[in-house]
Amino acid sequence: MGGIITEERIPQFKFKIILGSANNQLKATSKEGEIELAKKVAYAGILFVVDWVHNTGGVIAAALLWQLQDEATEEKLKPKIELPCKTNFRKLLEESKQKGKTSTELVYEKVERMVYGVKANRP
Repeated sequence: MGGIITEERIPQFKFKIILGSANNQLKATSKEGEIELAKKVAYAGILFVVDWVHNTGGVIAAALLWQLQDEATEEKLKPKIELPCKTNFRKLLEESKQKGKTSTELVYEKVERMVYGVKANRP
């Protein structure tokens, strides 16, 4: 489904965190629209992290389970997901707060640098 977080609905929210596994929670049709809506969510005092950031642990775990099959154990999986899910996630939230940017804005900048080798906000 997706797109359930709209500018009109934000003032009605009674919670302080949006951190779920649903895809495309923000009703936006572009990166810029998504960032603007994430800023409005943050301005409302709600912590929001775009789904594709925190869903990485599930993807990594699923890939490892498929790869390891019967040899998959918690002891083998946990070290593989701790860095992205615990350490990097915490760093993202801290950096977001320090730089005064939403985590959505920050992860787009990071991904663009990794994928395209460009600085944020450059074509």
